[in-house]
Amino acid sequence: MFFLEIESPEGKIEGVEHKNSFFSRTLGLMFRKEGRILMEFPYQDFYGVWMPFMRFPIDIAFISSEKEIVDVKRNVKPIGIFPSTWRIYRPEKMCKYILEVESGLLEDKGFSVGDELKF
Repeated sequence: MFFLEIESPEGKIEGVEHKNSFFSRTLGLMFRKEGRILMEFPYQDFYGVWMPFMRFPIDIAFISSEKEIVDVKRNVKPIGIFPSTWRIYRPEKMCKYILEVESGLLEDKGFSVGDELKF
């Protein structure tokens, strides 16, 4: 398993798994009780995140090919049995990377829209 450290101007997040295959991106954090992942896609687009079989809420940072945070979704909860919880989260601008971490961590580490990241 390959782990990354992601650094913003305000802080850094360690222990992030790098996912760049179709299968690993599709599986994401499903069925886990914790974890942090950075999904890398082949090109920029309006990729979405859906939360089936998730066990914990997460923060999502959508990151451009220039490694700039273009959108953030905070405290995204897993889907339930009710259709009102069935939602796909998409960025306002195109992205090439999606960072998923436990809820509250992006704010704790000072990550926000416009930050240029290093990883």
